[in-house]
Amino acid sequence: MVTPHLSNKEPEKPGVDLLPFTEEHMHDDYVRWLNDPNVTLYSRQKNRTHTYETCREFIRSFDTIRSHIWMIVANGQHIGNITYSNFDLAIMIGRREYWNKGYGTAAIKLAYNWLRSEGREVSMGTKNPAMRRVMKKVGYADCAGL
Repeated sequence: MVTPHLSNKEPEKPGVDLLPFTEEHMHDDYVRWLNDPNVTLYSRQKNRTHTYETCREFIRSFDTIRSHIWMIVANGQHIGNITYSNFDLAIMIGRREYWNKGYGTAAIKLAYNWLRSEGREVSMGTKNPAMRRVMKKVGYADCAGL
């Protein structure tokens, strides 16, 4: 299945677009985010060193029928990414100026609602307190047990 373009332009909420993320979208900031221990604190990527080549390999790993990788775009800027693979939905907001302003919630809500509308199972197990709050806001049923 092709990764769709999803958009949220609701009034009074941060507007975000989720666009399919490909190798052509890679940039120095993206590689820098993946090497930033504060950005990847709760990520499986935190103990790896990333280069353009490792990032290409990571992006290619989503070339399956049941996996997706989106770039989160706000105010015309790539601010982070969302991934979905093996039922796991994950987010990384790399641009720190967008942290704690509702952009992550808006992006996760778009992806989560689309995946559920497609009949996909979604898990979002995390130790990240901010992500746990986002999960509750989007109505993720299993977050009470985390």
